Amino acid sequence: MSWVNPLLPLLGVVVGASLQFWFSRFSEERRGRQTLRSQAYVDFIKAVSSLAAAQRTARQPEIDATLVQLTDAKARIVVYGSRDVVLALSEFQRQGARLHTEGIRSFITLCQRMRAEQKAKPVSEYDISTILFELPPKSPLA
Repeated sequence: MSWVNPLLPLLGVVVGASLQFWFSRFSEERRGRQTLRSQAYVDFIKAVSSLAAAQRTARQPEIDATLVQLTDAKARIVVYGSRDVVLALSEFQRQGARLHTEGIRSFITLCQRMRAEQKAKPVSEYDISTILFELPPKSPLA
């Protein structure tokens, strides 16, 4: 039994190092997934706004390139996004993925879900509309 006492500290070190390794690995993986998710969200919003600008000026090559970026961002959202964000994206698609009145509402809901997932405080639909769509002082969404 005298051989057990010297092994206990060594066993404690091995267990502690193993736990630290697994916890830091889990933390890194979670941080990596969070980064991929956030980047997909940002890329999606950028692609939607780029597509809207390209469609206003009818620049077909730019429209085509932006549609590729948009599809890529949507695919990454499906893989990395939360359930709420995927459902909100699906609703935006069902509304025709257009930035008309109902489409704007579902797009803003999607943006709000993205913010909520980041644990950001809620922002009103009107404020998001003003920022993204440069609405006049009286909102057509009200």
